[in-house]
Amino acid sequence: TSDEIEDAFSLQEILEWGTLPRVVTEANPDNRRDFLNSYVSTYLEQEIIAEQVLRNVHAFKDFLQIAAQCNGTPINYSKIARDINVDDKTVRTYFEILEDTLLGFTLRPWHGSVRKRQTESPKFYLFDTGVKRAIEKSLRVPIQPGSSLFGNVFEHRVILEAHWANLYKKLDYTYSFIRTKDGAETDLIMERPGESTLLIEIKSTRQVDVSDGKQLVNFAKDWPTPCEAQVWSLDLSEKAFGGFSSLHWREGMRRAGLR
Repeated sequence: TSDEIEDAFSLQEILEWGTLPRVVTEANPDNRRDFLNSYVSTYLEQEIIAEQVLRNVHAFKDFLQIAAQCNGTPINYSKIARDINVDDKTVRTYFEILEDTLLGFTLRPWHGSVRKRQTESPKFYLFDTGVKRAIEKSLRVPIQPGSSLFGNVFEHRVILEAHWANLYKKLDYTYSFIRTKDGAETDLIMERPGESTLLIEIKSTRQVDVSDGKQLVNFAKDWPTPCEAQVWSLDLSEKAFGGFSSLHWREGMRRAGLR
């Protein structure tokens, strides 16, 4: 995690290379790239092929690339199945394999009913941004601050940090997200036992303004339980707007009990 890296922490490097210990302690980009590519290859050969978990290894390799490309978006099982020429059930099994082997986790869509929460399309997140980039063969693609790619990888990283902290601290927080049919979305719903629910929008901007929390305010107005709407970003200044607050993402983590 960022806290464990301490003085060696560099957001740009973490987004590009991830935080596997071997990567963090290796300064040479070529060596980092070689290690991450070998890591992916070793996983496929030793964990999947050698254990004979799969019958169709080629389909799984194709699936793995698509899973990396779809990281952080609601899973379309049918489309993925068509792309790799298998059935929907097989695709669901592949995602289960990734979770069982700790290569990633799902984030369920929020709903007041736990039963319904299990039936709608979740998002899937690979456990490391560097591994994700190695799988999709994009390690040589620069992540430019201010770009949409930077925003996507930053959101991925923040959700990873929140996920790990919940496990490490045994907090029993429940995480989910919201995406409505008309495209309104909140990146992270954090339900905390005995405390208010956090509705969190993750933005890579260094200057949050009122427009960044517009959707949050709309969701918060109709939320069925006590909640707080927050934007977590790279803005170092704490701000209060009508209906939501803005915090640097690491400060947001601290106040949420995750640091």
